[in-house]
Amino acid sequence: MESETSEFVQGEGAIASHGPTEYQARVLKVNFEGPERKYLVHYIGWHHRWDEWVGANRLRKIAGSDVDKQLNHLDHHVAKKRGRKQKSRISPEDGEEADLVLRIPLPGILKKQLVDDWELITQQRKLVKLPRTPNANEVLMKFFEYKKQQEASIGDSTLEIMDGLRSYFNKALPAMLLYKEEREQFEALSENCKENLSSIYGAEHLLRLFVKLPDLLTLAGMEDDSLIELQQKLTEFLKFLQKNYNAFFLSIYGSSIELPNQ
Repeated sequence: MESETSEFVQGEGAIASHGPTEYQARVLKVNFEGPERKYLVHYIGWHHRWDEWVGANRLRKIAGSDVDKQLNHLDHHVAKKRGRKQKSRISPEDGEEADLVLRIPLPGILKKQLVDDWELITQQRKLVKLPRTPNANEVLMKFFEYKKQQEASIGDSTLEIMDGLRSYFNKALPAMLLYKEEREQFEALSENCKENLSSIYGAEHLLRLFVKLPDLLTLAGMEDDSLIELQQKLTEFLKFLQKNYNAFFLSIYGSSIELPNQ
């Protein structure tokens, strides 16, 4: 397996080979000692006893061809937690109670952000300057670090949900999260940038995903108890965005297309 680059950072997602099979993984630690850099990786969805140190020759960056597989990551791994199996769904026509619907309440300041964002882009022809700092990846990891400080023991589900959000975001952004006024800016991005949009766009576009998530996750057919857990985590994340509003969201948009170094 050839690595697209020999450098990975702590917390970065990657595709790792184990025997003849590839798995989605996360870099937990980096060891800079010795002639070859080593990475401690956790295989997403597997017990921590499978964590292992590997060389760069067993890792590669997540590429565009992996995105479709990642789109199913969030609902797949949350539903698998504690060995749960997907239950058969009962339709309203059967006279039974309908499936739970995911509800994600938006704090008032975030609702205002969505309205202001729409007006700035569609009415005033402004644009979000790219790349954003912090970007969506960094915002998600800041939330994970925040939860680690809050809780003595944090389960895999929080990190996996953050990974799932990142995957949904990267897939959904070009399909449903851009206004037509932003298309030219997006099309001008290099293919490299388009393969990892969560490192280019920030909280402004990540927030738009939460308007679409209820429909996306309803289509995924998640188990009810998993849906409740997911709803709780997503609500906590939105409260975190609210608490750090000034740090995560732009106060001034640009007036022309500005592209990241490509």
